Amino acid sequence: MISNCGHDENGDYEYGQAGDQTGTEWEIKPWYRYGTSGWDVVLRFEDRSVAQMIADIARAAANNNLVGYDQKNRYSYWEHLQASNYDPAQITVACEADCSSGVVANVKAAGYRLGISKLKNVPIMYTVTSDLHYKLKSAGAIELRDSKYLTSDKYLRPGDILLAIGHHTATNLDMGSNASWDGSSGNVLSKGSTGADVKDMQTKLIACGYSCGSAGADGDFGEGTETALKNFQRDYNLVIDGIFGDASRAKLNEVYSSLMEDGFVKIKISTTSSTVRGIKVCGNQVPVCSKPGDSRTIVKHLNNGVLLDCDYRANTNGSCFYHYSEGWVDGKNLQGWVADNGRWWYLIGNGTLNYPRNQFYTVGNDTYYFDDDGWMVYNQWIEVGGKWYYTRSWGGILYNSFYDDGENIYYLKADGVMASAEWLQFDGKWYYFRDWGAAFRNELFTDPADGNIYYGHEDGSIATSEWIQLNGKWYYFRSWGAAYRNELFTDPADGNLYYGHEDGSMATSEWIQVGEDWYYFRDWGAALNIGLWSDGENTYYFGTDCKMKTGWITVGNTTYFFRDWGAMLKHAWIKTNGVWKYVDKNGVYVPSKDTTNQPDTSDGSIIYTGKV
Repeated sequence: MISNCGHDENGDYEYGQAGDQTGTEWEIKPWYRYGTSGWDVVLRFEDRSVAQMIADIARAAANNNLVGYDQKNRYSYWEHLQASNYDPAQITVACEADCSSGVVANVKAAGYRLGISKLKNVPIMYTVTSDLHYKLKSAGAIELRDSKYLTSDKYLRPGDILLAIGHHTATNLDMGSNASWDGSSGNVLSKGSTGADVKDMQTKLIACGYSCGSAGADGDFGEGTETALKNFQRDYNLVIDGIFGDASRAKLNEVYSSLMEDGFVKIKISTTSSTVRGIKVCGNQVPVCSKPGDSRTIVKHLNNGVLLDCDYRANTNGSCFYHYSEGWVDGKNLQGWVADNGRWWYLIGNGTLNYPRNQFYTVGNDTYYFDDDGWMVYNQWIEVGGKWYYTRSWGGILYNSFYDDGENIYYLKADGVMASAEWLQFDGKWYYFRDWGAAFRNELFTDPADGNIYYGHEDGSIATSEWIQLNGKWYYFRSWGAAYRNELFTDPADGNLYYGHEDGSMATSEWIQVGEDWYYFRDWGAALNIGLWSDGENTYYFGTDCKMKTGWITVGNTTYFFRDWGAMLKHAWIKTNGVWKYVDKNGVYVPSKDTTNQPDTSDGSIIYTGKV
């Protein structure tokens, strides 16, 4: 069975009610093949306690019908999960997630409950199905792409996360018929492990150029061994978690078996691409050796600025050496981009073997961000110092540009920082970016600073000087964007008078009192004006100013009397300036019946006692 968060109560993806209205918004259901192409990858946390915790949290979320689906309110589940001891069963307020934010929230919750920082730090903001695998791999998950993991649940464990990249994700809950917790090809080793398996791993790491510390291969998995393993994982594009599981074991055995007779391992790299011309020599008389780090085999010297097209690097003799067509050059004398297994990093070339880590670094006219392990971050959001940035597909920080992720629109300012909780104007249009960055699209919103209601178009720009219909209601937005609220307004296009309610919606088919005056707004919104009007029971009169009138009113050659609350008076006597005046059963004033005597009401007429 899987925990699946897939749609709202209407079968749609947004604007549903908070909570699970049908029991199917977030539900437990049998494993299924996603779409026509199926699942792309399974993400697995090999630590049993982590995986089981993720499964338990995902199950509890599906079983709590206060947790539903809505892409527009996708972070509220995480907010309430934090407030509920990271246990979905304790949530008591209706909230929402979508498939990716729900999975990330569960992984983060497992991190908090188990005290694991990498899981806690998985970013939930802006993480979607197109980059979820990158985020979870950074937190220690491994990728399983063999068809046996993607075509049924037989080989899945609790907590395995199924992902159709760019489309959908769900969490497996149960142990498959062909799976088990001890299903790895060898013992999983980590800091604190001891024994022959640890010693074998250490021996191979050392042989491959990764020092395990002064103790060497002593069978004790300590800090030095953990550092060596992480460096190895980094070099071979593995999950850098310091845990020796299936993936790390297979790659180490592969590399160890390929040891050259010279005693060092060549790591395949590239220093050129369609935009990178090569790696640059820094300094003069830089030696080139036929064997890396062996000064007895110098074949030539290179001068500053020479570009090299390197194909391998090797960790040996206390440094990292780079190979090109004529030999090996020490990396401390090189500057430029290096690609390992398709991932890029940058050699600074300042006389020491150094590369930027956990920082921004500018190369040429562009600025990049490099993670803790030195890899260039690309095609994803990053948070640095409480500010958010977006790295493009080729790595450069996006700036002075909009970014549309297919769901939300953001703006990256001149310094690359994502706009948040602020107004910005572009090409005569205004945009408001909420506190987490996205512009409002196809929806109403309230600016917390001024309390006004606005509307964001599909492109994120606000509506101005225009009518917008939403859910059967009409709204008018003035020239500077705000809707009219609790006030009358005139549409400059048609000259009619309208009224905006507290929520900004236009009044229709209703009476509205403004100050001491009453108005009636037709079913299409405009106020009545200049004439008589009947609601089917009573008749009223409205002036050119659209206000309901009271007292004596002459229309054409006919005079009527309207009570102090607006309705036309009929078959009645009204005392005006000492004279009793009569209006007939049609409400028409009959001058011939004027009298100063007390009127005779035996015909059923009434005496009006209200305000004249």
